This record gives sequence, structure tokens and C-alpha cells, in this order.
Amino acid sequence: MTQETPVDNPVERKSCQAVGERIAALPVDELISSVDFDRAGVVLRAFNVVCAAAVIVVMGMAASVAPDSRGHGTHEGLGMQPCGFRSVTRLPCPTCGMTTAFSEMAHFRLVDAFVHQPFGTVLFLLVLLSCAGWLYTAATGRRWPLWIGFFLRSPRFLYGMMALFLGSWGYTLLVAWLQMRGVIS
Repeated sequence: MTQETPVDNPVERKSCQAVGERIAALPVDELISSVDFDRAGVVLRAFNVVCAAAVIVVMGMAASVAPDSRGHGTHEGLGMQPCGFRSVTRLPCPTCGMTTAFSEMAHFRLVDAFVHQPFGTVLFLLVLLSCAGWLYTAATGRRWPLWIGFFLRSPRFLYGMMALFLGSWGYTLLVAWLQMRGVIS
């Protein structure tokens, strides 16, 4: 570890004082007032375009595949393998039905989407709203209101989303158990 030593050399001390005085003399108030913090720069606008494009691709894929009537397995229509967790345990994984919910939401089957995967339905709506915000920022250069960012990063929101995620998994486990018992079809 290195230790800082005081400046003993009078020339260096004067040099440090001169730099400090120049920094103190900067018109910070004028600089801050001249910057428009609400405007997005070119890089941020380009980033927003990329994010919105990614969401549009995902939404297009969800709309292009027919939702599986079982409430899960829609991802197989995209060329993916069946769920390994479900194959081994015969129980739904935590994200079971997520692709189906996205596809049903893209086909405007809101109730079916919520019945098959409540978290997927809420996540679809959040992603859709995010896409709208990204497109707004990209087109206008205006940033989202700060409270939205604070809310999305707040512990309440994150814990709420985690509770909804786990609750949705519990719900899909209950439905699978009832189906195995022949209570529901």
C-alpha cells in the first residue's frame, strides 16, 4: 500500500493551490443550467432504437407462432427442444407457459394468457410499455420521467415482481397437480 505524503515542496504546493483556485473559479451554476438533462444524446437515442427493435422482433416471433392449447410448449413451434425440467419431473418449470402467454397476448387472447401464465402476461405488458418508451425517447429525444426509473429500480417493485413470479410458478404447479389428479382437464 502506498501512503500519501504531504506536499513539502513549495513549488508543488503553489501549483496545487493554483489548480484548486482554477477549479473553484469555474462557473458551475452556469454549466449546470446550460445542460438539458431531459434531452437524450445521439448514443442514448441509438440505444433506445436497438432496444425497441429487439422487443419488436420478440413480439413478431410471439405473433408468428400459434399458442399451444396445453398452455405450455409453444416454444417448440420456434424450433426449440421441449422443456427438460418438465420432461424429467412432469412438473412445470418456473417459466413454463411464458412463450405461450407472450403468443396469446400477441394474438389478443388476454384471458387465456393470464390463465396459462400470469407472470408472462404482466411481463408482456411491461415489455410493451418499455418499447413504447424507448420509441418515444428515440423519436423525440425526451427522456422518460425520472420517477419511472426510480420506481422500476425500487425494492417494492422488484420484490413485487419476484412475488408475482414465484406466485405464478405456484399457480402453474397447482394447475399441473390438479390435471394429474384428473380434477381439471
